[in-house]
Amino acid sequence: MAVTAGSKEFKAFLIRGYGLKSGDMGGTSDPYVRVYKIHPKKESKIYKSKVINSTLQPLWDETFVFKGELTEELKFEVWDKDVGPTDDFLGQAI
Repeated sequence: MAVTAGSKEFKAFLIRGYGLKSGDMGGTSDPYVRVYKIHPKKESKIYKSKVINSTLQPLWDETFVFKGELTEELKFEVWDKDVGPTDDFLGQAI
């Protein structure tokens, strides 16, 4: 993640994942990442990556820009995209 001092925006780089859990019957997952700002009483989703199909080692290689100042922690959640109504939670980092 890159932050420029005094700026009202910052860039984060989502590169890749390693050793993810299998979320699908075939032994792989269709992973994507949700990024949240953690406020004292709530969380707000600020980014969602693209889905990388059929892998446990996804390469996203995405850059995203957040407007405003970074005063809260960020939470990165990894999910397995499913065809049904709910996706499978694979893990997180704060």
